[in-house]
Amino acid sequence: MTAAVYYAGAWQGALLLECSIGQAMEWGSRLMGLPSPIETEDARDSLAELCNVLAGNLKPLLPPGVGLSTPSVVKGADYTLRVRGNTLCERLHFADPAGDFRVTLIIS
Repeated sequence: MTAAVYYAGAWQGALLLECSIGQAMEWGSRLMGLPSPIETEDARDSLAELCNVLAGNLKPLLPPGVGLSTPSVVKGADYTLRVRGNTLCERLHFADPAGDFRVTLIIS
């Protein structure tokens, strides 16, 4: 699954949070305080919220007047996500007990 939040205004780009469906379900379970496994829709909503929190925490580092989009989430193994401009700013790889995940910041 990939969640994306887009920045607009004086600085434009996107923050992507990519993980497995299992990770999104586990994170959603913790976020919502529900027993695991949770429904896929709840996992999608939770991943969107986590991406939104990450993007919001980066916002103070950007120029004044930058706004955030509503998060979007793509699920599946066969998809392409294109961000206008598509200049990689930073990609960080992490891991938890369920596997690897990454956070990517793109400048458009």
